[in-house]
Amino acid sequence: MLWHQGESDANQQDASRTLPGELYSRYLTQVIHDSRRDIGWGVPWFVAQASYHGPDDRGSDDIRAAQASLWKNGIALEGPDTDALGPEFREQDGRGVHFSGAGLRAHAVAWAKKIAPWIAAQFTAPRKRDGGTEWSRFEQLPECHAIGWVRRNVASSGTGRWDGVLDEAKRGTPSPQQAVERNWALDISDDMWRATVEKQGEGLREEVAFELWVPDGADVLRGIVVMSGHGSGGGLFKRQDLRALARELRLALFVFNGNPMQRGFWPRSLLFEQLKAFGAISGHPELAHALLFLYGHSNGTGFSAVFAAGAPERVWGWLSMRPGITFQVYQPGAARVPGLVIFGVNDVFLPGRRERKTSPSCRRCGSNTRPSGTWPSRPTRGTARERKPGRSSFRFCDTRSPRGCPPMPIRGRSR
Repeated sequence: MLWHQGESDANQQDASRTLPGELYSRYLTQVIHDSRRDIGWGVPWFVAQASYHGPDDRGSDDIRAAQASLWKNGIALEGPDTDALGPEFREQDGRGVHFSGAGLRAHAVAWAKKIAPWIAAQFTAPRKRDGGTEWSRFEQLPECHAIGWVRRNVASSGTGRWDGVLDEAKRGTPSPQQAVERNWALDISDDMWRATVEKQGEGLREEVAFELWVPDGADVLRGIVVMSGHGSGGGLFKRQDLRALARELRLALFVFNGNPMQRGFWPRSLLFEQLKAFGAISGHPELAHALLFLYGHSNGTGFSAVFAAGAPERVWGWLSMRPGITFQVYQPGAARVPGLVIFGVNDVFLPGRRERKTSPSCRRCGSNTRPSGTWPSRPTRGTARERKPGRSSFRFCDTRSPRGCPPMPIRGRSR
């Protein structure tokens, strides 16, 4: 609730119509309390300083003190001081009380300066979730960081121009000529990127959201699972079973979402800078140099595989779920880091009925009978463009269980 009132109670020509500051504070306090009671929750109130009458009466110290007392007593939040908007912002050539067009715009800016930081704090304050704590940050980043912009604008020797989409039904196998003659490595230095940005400009800015989850009780984190929020990454970040596993292994979870970064980005220092900043606010400075496990779904592979290729010393493994563009997974540098590429086609090893028989056994393979030993996800069949529902499931067996995974029935036998 934004409260901007006080002129009609201050310095009236008829003294009987002037409201003393003590009564102003008491009455407004009652209005705020009653509103919260009737609404049923503690709605925040912002109270401005407003007592201006004209160029010869620019404010009432009594009313202004009453308005300020509401902030000091914790009843309301501080609004802008609009008495500071003098005759040049008032109608009737500066003789009026009400704002002119320019005054209304200045009034809006003054309110925004008070409200915007408060709103940002509501989203960035630490939150307790799933046996850990979440933090959020938001930044406006230019499009020159996006991997698509980099590939279009930054010259890279040896980088082919073919942008074929992987056909998952054919396992995305390139022709022998493509495998031999094509080189899709993004051999781009930070200096090349900076020179191109300086020449062409950084482009439009968009918001990128960053979120960190840290398990309770982890004095020192062993590593970070970093996920692109593109596709399934945002939902994966919030999964309770993943967080339970991360809590057991003392791992942090980190996700980012926004066009300048979610499909891959340049330079790689963007991620390192964010991890350092989150390390400071979370009390875990080791985030700045911890090992990373990377996840990318669809075009999020432009992050997981390409980043691994360029910073192998920081990455202990990477995963691509249904990559969309060939160059993402055909990175020579990524092949030097342990990785896994998953395609969403039917599993010929465990098709149909046998797959359904195996699933309950997988669920029992952990150290107890709870279903936490399995991590199901349902990719779609066909190419990334078809988006048809399928029956396949990739399941996670906890191989750290003393009993391991059970035998899998294949064609009437156990293997």
